Amino acid sequence: MKIVWARWIPGRMRLLAGSLLAFALLGFVERAAGQGYLCAEGGGSVLRGEWSGPVFSWMVDSAKPLAERDGTGVRVVVIGSREVGMPLDPAEVDPSEPPDPTSACFRDAGAAVVTQFWVNSTNANEEKIAAIIGAAHIVWMRGGSQTRYVQFWKGTPIESAIRAVFERGGVVGGTSAGCAVLGEFIYDAADGSCPPMDALRNPYADTISFTSDFLRLTPGVIFDSHFAERARFTRLAVFLGRIHADYDRRVVGIGLDARTALCVSPDGRALVLGTGAATVMRMTPDTRLHIARGVAPSITDLATDQYVAGEEFDLRALVADAAGVAPTPLAQPEITRQVDPLDRPHARGDAPLHTSRGSVRIAPNQAENAVFEGTLELTDGEGLFTDGLVVVRALGAPSARHNAAGGICWAMGTGRARWGVLLDNASAIMLDPDGVVRAYLPFGRLGAPMSAAVIAATEQFWPGARAPTARQVASFRGARTHILADRWGFDLRTGQGVDPAAAGPVERISTPPATPDDAPIQAVP
Repeated sequence: MKIVWARWIPGRMRLLAGSLLAFALLGFVERAAGQGYLCAEGGGSVLRGEWSGPVFSWMVDSAKPLAERDGTGVRVVVIGSREVGMPLDPAEVDPSEPPDPTSACFRDAGAAVVTQFWVNSTNANEEKIAAIIGAAHIVWMRGGSQTRYVQFWKGTPIESAIRAVFERGGVVGGTSAGCAVLGEFIYDAADGSCPPMDALRNPYADTISFTSDFLRLTPGVIFDSHFAERARFTRLAVFLGRIHADYDRRVVGIGLDARTALCVSPDGRALVLGTGAATVMRMTPDTRLHIARGVAPSITDLATDQYVAGEEFDLRALVADAAGVAPTPLAQPEITRQVDPLDRPHARGDAPLHTSRGSVRIAPNQAENAVFEGTLELTDGEGLFTDGLVVVRALGAPSARHNAAGGICWAMGTGRARWGVLLDNASAIMLDPDGVVRAYLPFGRLGAPMSAAVIAATEQFWPGARAPTARQVASFRGARTHILADRWGFDLRTGQGVDPAAAGPVERISTPPATPDDAPIQAVP
């Protein structure tokens, strides 16, 4: 439901109305979260390592009180969806396929019965299947396509049965696509998956669409999976901006790495398990944004925290805090391609040599999954951007995204850097004399304008624990995420965003400069 009244209520009344909304939403969350358990997992095979054991044990242990009330062992239903025309009975699946590892994980954790279903439009209304699901103590949704889940299950007995398990104190969980449908707002990928570059060019790209009336298990939350390995902090930030613009809602975005689960208890306590991290993003009173169709998005000051295995946070409190903020909408100044500022530090997303311009850099020739394997190397850079890590050509090639985004978070979590930026194609940054790192649109055959994606430490930043695995991931608190279009920036000293008004006028230039992009520059004192 779109809350249109917030657009015209006067300032004091809007503040009061926002507080009442936050209070009402808090009560809504208490009622919903007080019913059952939730397990959102970011994707990845359960056969790779021993990470999944604690996740499945948490689900089975959480379901035992309900099973005891029913006088049975823990019953699990594993469901997924296949295209119409594909076999839906597990017995009809190609017998040469290996046994289902998910079922084995539940049995190893102590489940008494594990039943599998494939559900599409042809059987989503079968009451027999819905009854079996509704009688379960755990419902686990596979990866695959959240589009099919929404399309085939919405408004059917299957949806009602899943909710019934949650409402009577059971566990509902899912991996990858199954994770995506656990929030109030669901990125439904109805027109295909959105690459990070598309989100940074246009917040209304065809591949960005939401469903907000399916399952409704976690009010005030949107989940995203495969988070670090696909550099999805870029698009999750844009999702939060879109939800604010379209629904007048401020929600919590939770990104989960592969082989990483967020386990939420009825009291709102959220525990991280697995090898990676849970990244939590939300708007703050400092947030400023510009979200418009066909224009590169601008969003500053999204509070960003990262948690690793064994760490907890209060999801209920974060949802209530996010609901009460009032971000400031700002107009985007006219976009103008600019001469590269050869008198000050700058970095272009299309210039490979510029990846060395931070104080730290990701060493060249890294293995594609170096962060996953724990072999990523950070080396000293030129230091033109103090305490920063600059990654160029970071998003175009899928093989580059994991080390780029994961490397920035690793560098920040271990104290090697205090900020990092992902650049690609039509994005660039410069360092102003006043200590503001500002985005600009450079000359060149770069395609449509594109925002720069930044994670920066604030004055309240502190690094946390490292994941208890070989994987290179560390927790942190007190960071801010910025999506910076032309002339938007952030302050190096505080990590806070700076709006375009402080940039001053930009000279309009109709032809590109003759000076080579990699000409020597002088550092600004």
